[in-house]
Amino acid sequence: MKESRNSPIPVDQLMGKIRQELESNYSDINKSAHHTYSWGETLQFGDADDSQSYLVDGWGAAQDDFRWTVGKSSTLALALPKSESNLLLTAIVHPMVGNQIESQKVSLKWNRKLIGEWTVKNPGHYHAYVLNRNCEDSPSILELQVGTATSPHICGINEDQRILGIGVHTLKIVPLTSANAFE
Repeated sequence: MKESRNSPIPVDQLMGKIRQELESNYSDINKSAHHTYSWGETLQFGDADDSQSYLVDGWGAAQDDFRWTVGKSSTLALALPKSESNLLLTAIVHPMVGNQIESQKVSLKWNRKLIGEWTVKNPGHYHAYVLNRNCEDSPSILELQVGTATSPHICGINEDQRILGIGVHTLKIVPLTSANAFE
């Protein structure tokens, strides 16, 4: 019997297809990064943008001194030098807030492993630790998931309908040693 175009697909078959598509997309990300990040390099996300070669998906155009995450997920691909140490990631960010939205909840994933959660209420420095064992893939994929992303229109700021999460100003990664742990 020939399946009609509108025949329902069994859930397990559909989930298998979705899983394959996600795996395929992740593999493509791994092949796309070609710029090596240098430890301690401060990536600028604004008009003086040197982050462009690391951006994969979910980013807005550069503003004066930052770039918005667009949608619920934004990714970076970072080819990293080898390190025997755990890593400290520091970012300067600000939230899309207004009306009833008082903060943005951000989950950080490094190579699909949760490394931190931020509640971004105010502009500032936010940190996350990356365990060395999570850095085996090259390039490493940093995903910012903003579950409460919203539009400036909903926040009563302007008519912009884009779904924005956080404005990222800078990002810096250093190997964590006792000498630089609190810089």
